[in-house]
Amino acid sequence: MGCYDRLAPPVPPGETPVTETSPPEERPVRPSVAGTGQLAKNLDALDGVITRLGVGSGTRSAADRPGSARWRPAELEKLTELMTAICAPGAAGCRQGLERLVAAELPSDELRGVLAIFMGPLRPLAETGFATLGAHLLVSPDAEVRDLTFRMAVAAGATRRGEADDVGRRATLMPQSPLPGSRVVVVVELPSPCPKVRTEFKGPDINGRLDVDVQPACDGVPPPEPSADGFPVPARAVWALPLESLPTTGVSVWAYSASAPLLDYTPRGPETGKDEVKEPQ
Repeated sequence: MGCYDRLAPPVPPGETPVTETSPPEERPVRPSVAGTGQLAKNLDALDGVITRLGVGSGTRSAADRPGSARWRPAELEKLTELMTAICAPGAAGCRQGLERLVAAELPSDELRGVLAIFMGPLRPLAETGFATLGAHLLVSPDAEVRDLTFRMAVAAGATRRGEADDVGRRATLMPQSPLPGSRVVVVVELPSPCPKVRTEFKGPDINGRLDVDVQPACDGVPPPEPSADGFPVPARAVWALPLESLPTTGVSVWAYSASAPLLDYTPRGPETGKDEVKEPQ
């Protein structure tokens, strides 16, 4: 009501009011999510945290990492917060941030802390997280890192365990349903009293066939003792092989001298629109 006396007087029927108006103010340019907006700021902040944590610090012991006795835990917490903010809007920016983490070669135990966000608030983006950062950790030379990463990937729904053959070996892919030409990790797990393995493999050939011989490398290691409740403790090992480009024919994984594949995956085609995974018989 306080503005009532500022209103223009009514115009009689048939007359068109003539008023002087100024052009509307231009709307401020909003930064795009792809380059110059909040994503870019967060990526810049991420680079700063990575630099502070130390590029290549993954080769150092926990006590020898920059700031291990003082400020490193706070920077790691900030790293997780930044990656959550970067990934929350969508997969494209999330992938950029994760690729920077992979290139920085930070310690595996610290990267697993970041990967854990895809088991919680960012579970809808689990495939993006595990196909990038998870794939990096899956091919780690550290056997325990591979095993823990695979457990996390299964728990997050980014992949699933394959069907076991007659001696308990399994094979699967991460991501679960890759497209031809995309990066993928072949994962083989087997019963083992320790996580270390000896591996020999051939391929994949032009048809996508991969032959593997994975054996436990646990000389002198006894089977794990049952739990306090008397239940057997899972004992297995995980081996993984990255493929830069999935063949158009898919991939099949064969154990040496086996009569059937551990995994036979054919990517979806334009006719069916479905992936086909043939499990071992």
